[in-house]
Amino acid sequence: DRTTAAAEALQTYIHTGPDSLRILAFLGGIAITSAGALTVLSVSEAFHHPVMYLLNAYQTLFGLVTCLLEADPKYLNKFGIQEKIREYFQLITELWGRGLFYLFQASIALMHFTLLHVIIGLYMAAIGLLTISLHFTRPVASTTERSEAVVTVGFDVHFPIAMTDSRRRYKSDAEVIAESGVLVRFVYHLYLQLPALLAFIRGHLACWAERGFTFRRTAITLGVIGRYIMALVMIGIFNNLGRRREGMYSAYSVFNRGGRHLLGDLRVDQLERELRGQGPAGAGADTDLLVPLGDPGATSFSSREANTVCPCGSGRKRKRCCGAGSGRLDKRVGRTVTTGGNEKCGESESIFEKVELERYGMRVLSEGFLD
Repeated sequence: DRTTAAAEALQTYIHTGPDSLRILAFLGGIAITSAGALTVLSVSEAFHHPVMYLLNAYQTLFGLVTCLLEADPKYLNKFGIQEKIREYFQLITELWGRGLFYLFQASIALMHFTLLHVIIGLYMAAIGLLTISLHFTRPVASTTERSEAVVTVGFDVHFPIAMTDSRRRYKSDAEVIAESGVLVRFVYHLYLQLPALLAFIRGHLACWAERGFTFRRTAITLGVIGRYIMALVMIGIFNNLGRRREGMYSAYSVFNRGGRHLLGDLRVDQLERELRGQGPAGAGADTDLLVPLGDPGATSFSSREANTVCPCGSGRKRKRCCGAGSGRLDKRVGRTVTTGGNEKCGESESIFEKVELERYGMRVLSEGFLD
């Protein structure tokens, strides 16, 4: 029936990941196999460089396994190849295990001192990290009790599922939006560091022109730009994962919404100070810079709004009134502030760790998705 089919689709997604990531991994498997086969076919290499020849043989084998594993099942079902691979190599039946498998292939490729293998190694490392990251966006436990729910897996994949256990639920749209803040903020950090990256590349190009090509300088340059390559791959996959449904967010719209809020509420000088570990401009060292996410109509606030004067005054009078206190939710500003024995102490002088996003019914730790 419909529920069973949805459950099977969910199980398949958990074990195999989204189609866009599988295609990228399949292309990486082709590259790994091709690069390794070029050396394996040269039998003389087995006598002159036996260790490297053995590494290339392993590389070819693992690349072939990757291609078979990530290929479209409808072409391999009649042979049962993918089922046999999962039966004898159960580690790669989970996304985290498959990600480690790709990272292992990347490490083998990076051991070769050639530009081609370094590029392939960085590519497979990016695919491995993305696959591992998808493992942590699987369904999570909660206390929501409903007879039927919409399951949200990964960034934006939805299935109707009958709830058989009242203690279980799946990730809400709010959690998906919060997770998208990680990507939005990460990309913006890279954008601020782009001038330094370009200057670094120009300097190394000048060294190449003056002193000639060396593997060490090439490896250093590729290592610096590797995180930018991973960011671009993440953006592409994140964009392709968006599947629009009526009344549901697509990953693309979530990303754009988060980007608009980020660019509208953060100033470059604030983020630059944060990158240097100095905290937001005009705030204390312990102040968190909070990024509003989700609906543009949702409550948003900046670190400066929280830098208010305690109504109790300052010094000893303030300590007696506010003290260390306990945390309570201030409904007017949508955040948790500290209070003492006297309830007239309203807002503290800085934003503390808990943030209440009431519109989406969830709580997150600011350090959990802003660092």
